[in-house]
Amino acid sequence: IKLQMNCNIVVPGQVITAEAGFLRGHGTYIQAGVNGQEPLLIASVSGIVERVNKLISVRPLKSRYYGEVGDLVVGRIVEVGTNRWKVDIGAHKDGILLLSSVNLPGGDLRIRTH
Repeated sequence: IKLQMNCNIVVPGQVITAEAGFLRGHGTYIQAGVNGQEPLLIASVSGIVERVNKLISVRPLKSRYYGEVGDLVVGRIVEVGTNRWKVDIGAHKDGILLLSSVNLPGGDLRIRTH
């Protein structure tokens, strides 16, 4: 079975490849081969097959945002604490913004007014 490059969308349980040498990425699992056959790389979620060199993963069709260093995010403040804000950024967890990290225009730091 060849890697299904012409059919990039897979469903859970669908065989992605039976060839040896591929690494399992997110959204996949390896099923042991039977009767001496090679192990099968199987999709564990519905999504689009992505291949980077020997790494094969399945990007879900619908998922939450997972931030990375350097991302610019827009969020909604959902809770105000004494020294932090909790921010809904549409990810699996809320973001935390420390008030000491907030810089106002002109380089001024936020000061307590009460």
